Amino acid sequence: MTRFLPLDRLLADGRPDDTPVAVRNGQALDWATFVGHVGALRDAVGAHPGPWALFTADAYAFAVGLMAIWQADSTAVVLPNGQPGTLAGLAPAIRGLVCDGVEAPGVRTEPALRPARLASWAPCPLERAAMRLQLSTSGTTGDRRHVGKTVAQLGDEVEGLERHWGREVEGRQVLGTVSPQHIYGLLFRVLWPLCAGRVFRAESLLYPEEMLAALAGSAGCLVTTPAHLRRLKDMRGVRALAEVCRPIFSSGAPLDAASASRLAETAGLTPFEVFGSTETGGVAWRQQDGGSASTAWQPFRGVRVSVPASGRLHVQSPYVGDDAGLMMADRAELRPDGRFVLAGRTDRVVKIGGTRLSLPEMEERLLRHPAVSEAALAVVDARGEPRVACVVVLVPNARAALAGDGRRALTAELVAHLAPYWERVLLPRLWRFVDRLPEDEQGKVAGAALTALFEPAADDAVTAPDVLAESTTGTTCIRRWRVPEALAWCEGHFPELSVVPGFVQLGWVMEVARSFAGSAASLHGVEALKFRELLRPGDVVELHAEWSPATSCLAYRMVRDDGRVVSSGRCRLAEAAS
Repeated sequence: MTRFLPLDRLLADGRPDDTPVAVRNGQALDWATFVGHVGALRDAVGAHPGPWALFTADAYAFAVGLMAIWQADSTAVVLPNGQPGTLAGLAPAIRGLVCDGVEAPGVRTEPALRPARLASWAPCPLERAAMRLQLSTSGTTGDRRHVGKTVAQLGDEVEGLERHWGREVEGRQVLGTVSPQHIYGLLFRVLWPLCAGRVFRAESLLYPEEMLAALAGSAGCLVTTPAHLRRLKDMRGVRALAEVCRPIFSSGAPLDAASASRLAETAGLTPFEVFGSTETGGVAWRQQDGGSASTAWQPFRGVRVSVPASGRLHVQSPYVGDDAGLMMADRAELRPDGRFVLAGRTDRVVKIGGTRLSLPEMEERLLRHPAVSEAALAVVDARGEPRVACVVVLVPNARAALAGDGRRALTAELVAHLAPYWERVLLPRLWRFVDRLPEDEQGKVAGAALTALFEPAADDAVTAPDVLAESTTGTTCIRRWRVPEALAWCEGHFPELSVVPGFVQLGWVMEVARSFAGSAASLHGVEALKFRELLRPGDVVELHAEWSPATSCLAYRMVRDDGRVVSSGRCRLAEAAS
C-alpha cells in the first residue's frame, strides 16, 4: 500500500524514483520524471515572480504546472477556459501563462512540459496557510469572481476524500472525462491521486473502448459528470467497462433519477455523486439506488449544513475560508437525520455539460454587441441535454440587416462575439429574434414565456384538423375545418377544459402559408395576433387567408359560421428576413 503524503509535504517528502505517477500517451511516467519536469518549469516561472495563469487539458501537465508554480513561491491562477477574451482580461494581473499549446498574444507563455531537469534540486514544503490558488467562478449577479484557496484547504479536502473513499479506490488507476481546470477535476484527477500515490491518466477518455484499452485489464475508477453518464449509459462496452472500472464519481450537477436507474440496469453501476461548489469544496455525497431515500445528500464528515428561513443551504466547512460559513444559492429541505434534499437554485447560474454558466454574465456580454438592444437567455432541453437558448431584440438598423443578410449570418456573428469568452458547449444553440421580450405582470422578463418560444412544433399527425372544404384563388385561400372530437393532446391545457392551444392554431395557419411560400418556409414573427374565443373539439371554423408575396406575410381570420372571430393576425415568414 502506497503511503499517503500531505499536500504541503508532497514534494518535500517525496517517493522512490521508480514510483509510478501517471500514464501519458501510452508512456508510464515515474516520480523521478515528475520531479524533473517540475524542477525545469520552476526555474522558468521563478525568473518572473508573481501570479502565473495555468491552463492545460492534460492532467499530468496540469500537475507539473501547479507544483512548479508553487515551488517558485507563486500563486497559480487556474483559468476557466483558454479563450482569448478570458486571457486578455487577466493579462494585466499575471506574469505569464503555463499552458500546453494555448495561443496567448501579448502574454508570456511557458510550456508545461519542458525537458526534465535531471540534476538534483531540493523541493520545499509548502506553507499551509498560504493562499496559493485562484479559481474562477460565476457569481449570482453575473460577475466572474476569483476564489482563493489555501494549501491547507486543498490538502485537508484531499485527506478527507482519502478517509471517505480510500479503500474503494485502492490500487485503481484514475481515469477522467473532466477538466483539471475546475475544482472537481483538480481534486479528484490530480491532487488526490498524487497525494495517495495512485496512477492517473493524463488524457481525458470519453468512450468505454478507450477506457478499456487504457486499463488493459487492470482495475480503474472513473471521474466524470452527469452529462457524460447520460451518454455513457447507452454506449456499447459500458457493461464490460463496469466490470473493471468502479467506483464512478460524478459531480457538476445532480444526476437525474432516470439516468441513474438506467446505469444500474445496463451496467450495475451506482455512481457516487458529489455536491459542492468552487467556494465550498465538497459538501455532501449520495448514491442513488432507486429508493426515495437515496435522493437525499449526506454531508461529508466535518461539514455542517443548515437551512435558515431563506430556504437556502448554509454550509460551514473547513474548506470554506470564512468561519461563519457560506450561504449557497441552492434551495434545500433539511431532514431530521441531517441529510438534505435539493430544491432548485435561487440564482441564474446553470450547469451546461458540467460547466457552470452565469446567464446574466452572457446577457451582459451580448448587450455589448452593437446590433443588440435587449437579450435574455433560457435553458431548454435539446435531446435530453440542457442547452442555452437566446432571445434577442435588435436595434432598428440591425433589423434591416436581418432582412437583408438573414438569420444565419446574424446568429453566426453573435456567436463569434461570445466565443472568445466561453467554451463551445456553453454558447447559445437556439436563437429567436423578437420585437419585445415577453414580460409578466410586474414587468419582469418571464422565464416560462422565454422557454415557450423554443418549444417544438406540435406533431401534425396528432394535431391536424379535419379539412371539410378548401378553395384557393390567386393569393386567397379559404379552408373549412372541424376540430376532431377526441384530441388527447388538448387535455390538461386548461384544467377540466379541452381547448385548442394558440400555437397549434398558428401551426394550422402556417400549413396554408407554406402552400404559397414553399414547404421549407418558417415563421419569423406574428403581428396583430388576437385570440377572441376558445376553440374546442367538435367546433367547425373557416380560415380566410390572404397571401402577400411582396412582404412574405399571410393575413388571416379564423371565424365560426355565425361570423364570430376565433383568432386573427398576420404571420410573417422567414423569407422576409433573409
